[in-house]
Amino acid sequence: MRWRLSLRGRLYLLLMMPLIAVAAGASFARYQAANRLSQELYDNTLLVVALTISRDVVISEGDMLTETLLDDLTTALGDPVYYRITGPGGSFVTGYSDPPDPPEGMAAESGAPMFYDSVSLGHAVRAVTLREFISEPQFGGWVTVEVWQTTTQRRALSRELVVQSIMLLGSVIVTAAIILWFGIQLGLKPLLDLREAIGQHSADDLRPIRRWIPPELRPLVRTLNSLFDRL
Repeated sequence: MRWRLSLRGRLYLLLMMPLIAVAAGASFARYQAANRLSQELYDNTLLVVALTISRDVVISEGDMLTETLLDDLTTALGDPVYYRITGPGGSFVTGYSDPPDPPEGMAAESGAPMFYDSVSLGHAVRAVTLREFISEPQFGGWVTVEVWQTTTQRRALSRELVVQSIMLLGSVIVTAAIILWFGIQLGLKPLLDLREAIGQHSADDLRPIRRWIPPELRPLVRTLNSLFDRL
């Protein structure tokens, strides 16, 4: 036996399904936008950290960053920060000796930061490589600064933005569903009144139906009245 919906159910589904589809599309678009926003914010911060580390190392003439500065950077970003600085000719200056590998074929351009995703010690990381010309006797040339950090916090930020968006859209959908349900109930009231009016007719009562009827139902009422008249 075929499953058939009532008129009320069909109207409800026909109105709700487009809303749900639009909400799903908006949630996906919000997810993409949240990822882009999170990456942009953290990439800009990572670049500032790279510049800060570069200046600090140059001022300290190649010394390691202080633990206080590293702790402050980690606290600000929420993820551990790692770095390596190499001088002209690829000579190691300071930092960590095992930076993540950049994508194949990607090379840093002079003065332009290069962002990329990689893996370091089994953890997904986001890294930036920056080449700067340092006019300082100890370095005397192009210095490469590599900074990377794990991506736990940026993924958490993306998830938080998406969850907030889903909760907002969900509340809108629930509100719309309630309004539509009562709106359909109210909209179908003339049809229910017509059913009641027809039900009040007996076999001996063939008077025409005389009451206000919405324009959509008037052809049906005229047909019924015509039938009553013929009977």
